Amino acid sequence: RSICTDFEGTAFSCDLEPQAALVGEFDPTKLTDALKWISAGAVKYRLKEEPGQILVTLKAEDNATKAEIEWSGLSGLDHNPFQSFVGTVEIRMSLASKIIEAHGGATKYLDNRFIVTLPLTDALVPDRKLFEQGE
Repeated sequence: RSICTDFEGTAFSCDLEPQAALVGEFDPTKLTDALKWISAGAVKYRLKEEPGQILVTLKAEDNATKAEIEWSGLSGLDHNPFQSFVGTVEIRMSLASKIIEAHGGATKYLDNRFIVTLPLTDALVPDRKLFEQGE
């Protein structure tokens, strides 16, 4: 299934065809905030002459499935905003990175792209307790 849309000059595309239902154990409020903060950073650092792009993909690596979210079309930064406390946006992005790491994921700034990976598992794994808000 492929989904493409344009929002405020940023193209969003998603191409996912999982063989089975996949789930992740996440705190929805904290993860939503983290992804919003990274998106705000991407808007701040977006090249004005090019539209930004967000790409969501599923990747199978080392017998594990991961969701990867990539923000591209960014201007060159002289620092890693996930490890910086230079300004308000960077502080939020550093905090977002810690939230994603607490969920078993990772963040990186590479080749003018912000990349977030989050672990997913097969929804049919027996005895798997899914995160429920309020626990």
